[in-house]
Amino acid sequence: MALGDGQDLPFGTTFTQPIPDNFASNQYALLCGDAPVSRNPASYAAAVRKEGQAHPLTNGMPADIWPCAFWPRDAVHEPVPITANGPRNVLMLQNHADPSTAYSGALRMRAALGHRAELTTIDDVGHGVDLSNACTAGRLTEFLLEDHLPGRDTTCP
Repeated sequence: MALGDGQDLPFGTTFTQPIPDNFASNQYALLCGDAPVSRNPASYAAAVRKEGQAHPLTNGMPADIWPCAFWPRDAVHEPVPITANGPRNVLMLQNHADPSTAYSGALRMRAALGHRAELTTIDDVGHGVDLSNACTAGRLTEFLLEDHLPGRDTTCP
């Protein structure tokens, strides 16, 4: 039986290959080293109760405790202030109905960045922006290859 073939492994199984957790490990190493988080489990319990009342569909789950609360090292960076000061070099790609990164948050980030940024929104569902959409792929390609922003916020079909 191969790892990841969908079957349960018997108790005491010795794995012949590493468990594929590098993505999650790397993600937490970056997230947990990025900014300070609470290490108090009671603060997360309170946040879950509050968010659960406000958002019954997810019952507060997004506010629950994450590995960073138990990470062995403190964050190495202070949060970077988000301002409109700086070069005009930020292209934001946002899925309108992304369940993990809300469109309202993208609008707030876009406003905070001011003239520095442009927002390209795809009117779709799911997490992230699918670059199989010609509109979003074209805006990203233009930005990366020509090193400039197209000149306007756009909503792609």
